Amino acid sequence: MDETAKRAGARVAHHVVAAALAAGAAIAAPNAVAASDMFLSIKGITGESTDSKLKGEIDVLAWSWGLGPKASPGQKAGSNSTCAQQLAFTKYVDSATPQLITNAVLGATSSEATLTVQKSGEPPFEYLKVTLKNVTVSSLSTGGSDVGDRLIENVTLGFASATVTYTPQDKDGRPGAPVTATVPGSCP
Repeated sequence: MDETAKRAGARVAHHVVAAALAAGAAIAAPNAVAASDMFLSIKGITGESTDSKLKGEIDVLAWSWGLGPKASPGQKAGSNSTCAQQLAFTKYVDSATPQLITNAVLGATSSEATLTVQKSGEPPFEYLKVTLKNVTVSSLSTGGSDVGDRLIENVTLGFASATVTYTPQDKDGRPGAPVTATVPGSCP
């Protein structure tokens, strides 16, 4: 067998393996259960969530937020040396996309945004809420690949203050007493 035929055979084998893996993933995907569902409501912006309690909010695929140093590396740490980072989230391109772009370009401020994280199941259990005040869209980037049928985008929100509320769940599934913390706005 010449070298060209060997390469062609290897390409065919590669495509057969890739197709088998893709078919397996497609069969397994509908049976996968998400541990948490995440939604974001931003005043004045409508998303495409179909959740019965959070209809019209933005479906969130992933998010991150935290606290970081306010002082530069050489400065002495003090009581005010930490500040809130901007909240970043990933979502599908949807009806909220043009609204988010408009807010970013105009520098518009929404009075409030709330990220809700709930455990999947019946009924769903909301265990984490992050409520932001005086919210601005500070960045938005869209991208995609030839895998999957939907484009995604990454959005970053600046804010004046954030309140984090965690609600524990007891062994019987009932909500416990919420625990709350409020921090000043995102780092400059």
